[in-house]
Amino acid sequence: TMDLHHGLVTLKSVPDEGSIFALYIPEGKEHFAKDSYELIDSHQGKTKQNEELKPEPFLPIPENKIQETAAKKSLLIIEDNEDVREYIRSLFISRYAVSEACNGEEGVRIAKEQLPDLIISDVMMPVKDGFTCCREIRMQQETAHIPILILTARAEDADILQGCNSGADDYMMKPFNPEILKTKVDNLILQRERLKRIYTKALMLKQESEEGEKEDAFLQQLIHIIEANLSNADFNVKMLAEQLNMSQPTLYRKVKQRSDLSVIDMIRSIRISKAATLILENRYSIQEISEMVGYSDTRTLRKHFMEQFGVSPSKYMGSTDR
Repeated sequence: TMDLHHGLVTLKSVPDEGSIFALYIPEGKEHFAKDSYELIDSHQGKTKQNEELKPEPFLPIPENKIQETAAKKSLLIIEDNEDVREYIRSLFISRYAVSEACNGEEGVRIAKEQLPDLIISDVMMPVKDGFTCCREIRMQQETAHIPILILTARAEDADILQGCNSGADDYMMKPFNPEILKTKVDNLILQRERLKRIYTKALMLKQESEEGEKEDAFLQQLIHIIEANLSNADFNVKMLAEQLNMSQPTLYRKVKQRSDLSVIDMIRSIRISKAATLILENRYSIQEISEMVGYSDTRTLRKHFMEQFGVSPSKYMGSTDR
């Protein structure tokens, strides 16, 4: 039966329109872990009840495993059907840090609090439907960048178009192939990582990134605030977070989602990029430039300049014809 296999059957019915049945059976065998079962000896034809099995001794979790878990990408599942939500969770829990919401309103709140790397959302939900949830997430600056995959049983072209217009990055029909869903999620995450590399490269080399500028107003605001405080040697992460009206942990998460640089490294990179621009103007001494970009000594400026551009400030000036 479906119960023995930990599967489920769902039904969504609309009067005068029809009914949709969905059958879900989880893959693998992890979901049988808590069952009462028998081990059958194929040679003897005898059985051993599970109570005879000796439990494995407790072993502490290795530190590298703890760090690996902390480094997982995060996923938010917004689905009102508890069984479906649990099934989707089972597909990703081994590789992602998974959070759950039972309706769109709760989903928007959790998205703002946790800033997940990706959101999977149902459409037909109580309190707030998936399309409304998607639009609200897109309207908020702190969550606008998060990829959203709409998962629904509504198959009409008008519904798919509505999902796309609400800001969804992808759309998948129920019942779904779990392997296709996992591939779609992985691909959306990889696309976001590619954008992070574009942002980082543009920032490090002081290049314009058309794709990045279209994508993220938050990053542009962050860079503008840092540039406005370049001459302040005491400008730090706390002050940046205050000017952005957010907590430091939120700032760390938002920058991590958008760039390969930490917040501290981003501030430093923008200082050095400005120093490179001033060097090419050939109007100031290295000491003056150091003070203009927030360095109290030229030695530290030269060190960081070498790390970012691979040459000293003097060689940068001589080797660059602009």
